[in-house]
Amino acid sequence: MIYEGTILPLLLYGAPVWIDAVKYTCNRRKYIIVQRMINLRIAKAFRTTSNEALCIVADTPPSYLKLQRQSDVQLKEMQRESNTRNRQGSGIKKLATPGRRSQNPRN
Repeated sequence: MIYEGTILPLLLYGAPVWIDAVKYTCNRRKYIIVQRMINLRIAKAFRTTSNEALCIVADTPPSYLKLQRQSDVQLKEMQRESNTRNRQGSGIKKLATPGRRSQNPRN
């Protein structure tokens, strides 16, 4: 489906960065308007049909819910990556700082 392949990734791009903005109704309304236009075409329904009914008929969940889920998934992945970097970084040997003598008795 074109919606899931092209439009949805555009809507979800960078979700963890601006997920807090969707809490406001004016920003959420922009998402609903985009999804509504697409759902009207998919369902071939009249424009007086409610957005909730369009989501059900077109079999597309509300975009702000997908946005929340995508944000949660990306944040968990970023946390997992930072945890693995921290674990790998703990095994790095510390270099001698300038001005300090090394522990090696030959020097």
